[in-house]
Amino acid sequence: NDLLDMGGEMSADAFAFIDKHPQSVISLYLANRLLQRGYNLTDEQVAHLEKTIQPQGVDAVREKEYAKRICAAKYTTKGSGVADLDLLDVNGKRCQLAGVMPRGKYVLIDFWASWCGPCRAEMPTVVEAYTKYHDKGFEVVGVSLDNDKDSWVKAIADLQMPWPQMSDLKGWESEACAVYHVQAIPANVLIDEKGDIIAKDLRGEDLLNKMKELLP
Repeated sequence: NDLLDMGGEMSADAFAFIDKHPQSVISLYLANRLLQRGYNLTDEQVAHLEKTIQPQGVDAVREKEYAKRICAAKYTTKGSGVADLDLLDVNGKRCQLAGVMPRGKYVLIDFWASWCGPCRAEMPTVVEAYTKYHDKGFEVVGVSLDNDKDSWVKAIADLQMPWPQMSDLKGWESEACAVYHVQAIPANVLIDEKGDIIAKDLRGEDLLNKMKELLP
């Protein structure tokens, strides 16, 4: 952990260690940590990891994890374009993320579920950010990992979420989990006006501070 900058970016020490020891199991461990939720890597950093790390067949579990994460990271790193989703709206009508997301705005794609306690605890902050910055150009799109439609719709009302909502009601088998490599919720990605990911997993004050920075 000393080689990792827990603030969210790849530390120079971790980067240097991986460059110097591309075949090391420790480098594989560091790469997996950096690719997991909470680290806002750029697409250049992900490409560098893919090019540098050289698995040696010593730790099959970590190597399998690394292969999975490096593949998924290509679609969720800063600088990558937003991947589309084909799900359902609250009325059961098929809709695509590209059709729901407004153009020319900052959009938070928020992954949550009615049964997720931490998601419900985080939602007042998302509502606060939406209320403060919506008129300045901020939008939210909810992507739920619910299985039960009634619970999903009730939670939307109870938590007072006025933004568009999507789900395929397949829980962890949702298309959203595969496309955005969602392994735990709450999770989110922030999209800029051009449709590129600029941050992910912004919670609490981090989300409010980011929106204040972008839309003062």
